[in-house]
Amino acid sequence: AHIDMDAFYAQVEKRLNPPLASSPVAVVQYNTYADNIKDALPSDDRRTDSGTIIAVSYEARSSGVKRNMSAKNAKALCPQLTVIQVPVTNKKSDINLYREAGAEVVSAISQHYTCERSSIDEVYVDVSEAANRLLRDLGEQEGGFAKFAGGVCNSSWVAGEDSSGAAAGASKDDQRRGLS
Repeated sequence: AHIDMDAFYAQVEKRLNPPLASSPVAVVQYNTYADNIKDALPSDDRRTDSGTIIAVSYEARSSGVKRNMSAKNAKALCPQLTVIQVPVTNKKSDINLYREAGAEVVSAISQHYTCERSSIDEVYVDVSEAANRLLRDLGEQEGGFAKFAGGVCNSSWVAGEDSSGAAAGASKDDQRRGLS
């Protein structure tokens, strides 16, 4: 399963600043062309009225605010929008705040499933063991589940690829139920 933590940077900023919990929030990249770039730590007040939006909370989306929009245009659509600049260290974006928050989520998921982090806010989770357990449990119930499981497949095989011998020795029913 693929998990993409939508509006992640905005959610992290809301967690850092609880009064913003139900407010429209957008996160902007810092302006690389500004002459006066200053360090801005996560604990600093990083509110701004300029920059290009890279993350938008659901509350802001409902007012028409979108990624890649200028903060100025976004504020015209959503006057109550709080725009927050990513932290800056040594005149560069410092995304450690978001990396650490993503690592927390992955850590929580990995206590229950095998997972592979693919970016700051995305993770692939292997749910095959849980799916197989569910199919086995359903199959043991009266009437079973096998008659409904015609399209279930326990592999990453892509249609059109040669799958001959992929599940050698397993019956078709076991393959469909993911028991091979």
